[in-house]
This record gives sequence, structure tokens and C-alpha cells, in this order.
Amino acid sequence: MEIVEENSELYPPLLWEVGGAPEKLFVLGKSNLLTEKMVVVVGSRLVSNRGRMNARKVVKRLVNEGYVVVSGLARGVDTEVHRECLRLGGKTVAVLAHGLDWVYPQENIGLAKEILEKGGALVSQLEKGIRPEKYFFPLRNRLMVGMSLGVVVVEAGLRSGTMTTANWAGELGRQVWVVKGSVGTDLLSREGASEWVF
Repeated sequence: MEIVEENSELYPPLLWEVGGAPEKLFVLGKSNLLTEKMVVVVGSRLVSNRGRMNARKVVKRLVNEGYVVVSGLARGVDTEVHRECLRLGGKTVAVLAHGLDWVYPQENIGLAKEILEKGGALVSQLEKGIRPEKYFFPLRNRLMVGMSLGVVVVEAGLRSGTMTTANWAGELGRQVWVVKGSVGTDLLSREGASEWVF
């Protein structure tokens, strides 16, 4: 495990702009990915078949354009995002809401290992030994957004961590794109988010 402090050349440059950003990040895998152009892709844990298809299409474009694809290793869209990025030979970073000696959900332990084996990274602002708790997930979402150029929301309910992530993007001055067709993404579109064009 590597500790990347805020004065390090490996600290995500966009994160320096964020008030209250963590003083250090804990990283497993390729820490140099944190200095590259990153875009977050998130969505519903209860993802529809259409959502899975759209997640794959979003990832394909980002990989083709050379972006590091960031997500949260959660069930649903996040899992689809990381898997598709790896399948395409792209670079992916999973940002976690707990210490790096833990994987949540545990069904994604194999996916986390594959991310590391294929040149990606796992990142957290929390030290080893810290388990996932409800109040850590908004922190995780803010960190993902702070590191990245923007957020693509594939699918979302009205009250969800995905909507929290989109709201953080608005507060931190990041671009928000949405794939229209779900109640959450349609609301974000009405509020001014850009439509993702395939």
C-alpha cells in the first residue's frame, strides 16, 4: 500500500482545488493513474438491462478517448463500469468507502483483485482497519468527484448515492453528464446537466 500525501506529485491535481480535501490518500496498485485525466461513471445499484448496456457504451467511449474510468466498486452500474473497462483494456480506479484491507460488497473481491492485476488502482481516504459505514459513502462520492473532470450518471433513482455524487459534482464545479431515461437522470437533465451523446 502506498500513502500519497497532498504535497506529493502523485496527488490528484484537481483535488487540490477542493476545500477540505483529504491530506493523504491510501492507494493499492498504480498510483500514477491519479495524475491522469479521470471521469467518474456511476449509477443505480439495481441496474436495468438498459442501464448495463448504456454503462458499457459510456465506458467504451471514455476508454477510446484515453480517460481513466473511476467508479465506486458498488453493485450494479459501478460493477459493470469496472468490468467493461478491464475487458476493453482500459484503466480504471475504484474509490472505496473503507480501508483498503476490506472490499465491500464482498462479492466484488474478485473484481478488486482483477483491477489490481490489470494495472488499475484502489483508492481510499480511510486507513486500514476502517470498515464500511453509512456516513463514509458520501465522503467516498465527494472524493471521486474531486479527483475527476466530471461525472457521467448512467441511471439513478431520486434518493440515492448516485444523486449525491451528482450533487457533489455541481457543488465542486465539475461537469455532469446524464444518460436520460431514468427518474434521477431525467431530473438532473431538467436541472441543467448535459445529456451524454453516444
